[in-house]
Amino acid sequence: MTSPLIEATHLVKSYGHVQALDDVNLAVDAGEVVVIIGPSGSGKTSLIRTLNGLETIDSGRIVVDGTCLQDPTEPTAMRRAVRQEVRRELGMVFQRFNLFPHLTALGNVTLAPQRVRGLSKREAEERGMSLLRDMGLEKKALNFPHELSGGQQQRVAIARALAMQPKAMLFDEATSALDPELVGEVLRVMRKLAADGMTMIIVTHEMHFAAQVAHRLVVMDEGRVIETGEPQEVFNAPKEERTARFVRAVLEPESMGGVASEHR
Repeated sequence: MTSPLIEATHLVKSYGHVQALDDVNLAVDAGEVVVIIGPSGSGKTSLIRTLNGLETIDSGRIVVDGTCLQDPTEPTAMRRAVRQEVRRELGMVFQRFNLFPHLTALGNVTLAPQRVRGLSKREAEERGMSLLRDMGLEKKALNFPHELSGGQQQRVAIARALAMQPKAMLFDEATSALDPELVGEVLRVMRKLAADGMTMIIVTHEMHFAAQVAHRLVVMDEGRVIETGEPQEVFNAPKEERTARFVRAVLEPESMGGVASEHR
C-alpha cells in the first residue's frame, strides 16, 4: 500500500492560551486535492502553515514524502535543517502575494530556481516564461508588481511556487485579498492544476470552487477536524450538526444541490 505524500498525526499547536490545533490528523495522497473549510478561527491557516514548516508544532508529527518534517522530539538543529529541505518540495501561495517589489514578474519567478535549485539563468528564464505563458501572463513578464492587478500578482505568485517543481501545492485563502471580479482568473489557474493531477491542499471560503475541484473536503472547527468526506456528502448530508450549521451559513439553501452537483 502506498504511503500518503503528506501525513500529519496528532498535531497540537497553541499560541499562548489559544489552542489553534487540537489533535489534528490529515493524510493526503499524491494527486489528491483536499480542500479545508470551516469558520474563521477554526485552525485552517495554522494547519496549512504547520504542514509547510512555517509554524512549529507543540506535539505530533508531520511526514512529507517519507521525510519527517516536524517532530518536536528531535533536536532543534536537525528539525530546522529538515524543514528547509522539505519546504522546497511544497509550493505555498498565501493570501497576500508577497512578491518582491523590485523584481519583474519574470524575476520573481526565476529567483528561487537559480538560488535554491541551482538552475542557470537561461534555464530558469525558459521555465519561468513557460509558466507565465500558462498563467496568461507572457506579455507581463517584464512588468513590476505595482504594474499588475491583484489577480495578475497572485498568478505570478502561483508561477513562482510552481517554478520550484514542488511535489505538492498549498494554498492559504489565495483569493481572499482579491476584488470579486479578479477571483475567477486565479480560480481558473487552480482548476487547471487540479485537472493536471497536482497534489493540492487548499484553504478557501469559495464553496462552489471547493465542490468543483476537491476529491475530499475537510471541515475544521475550534482547532479540530470535525468531518471529512466528498463534497456532495458534506454539503448535502453532513454527519455533524456543526458542519450543517456552517454549510447553512455559507450556502443559500436553494444553491446546495447546485454546488454539490458541480463536483468533478
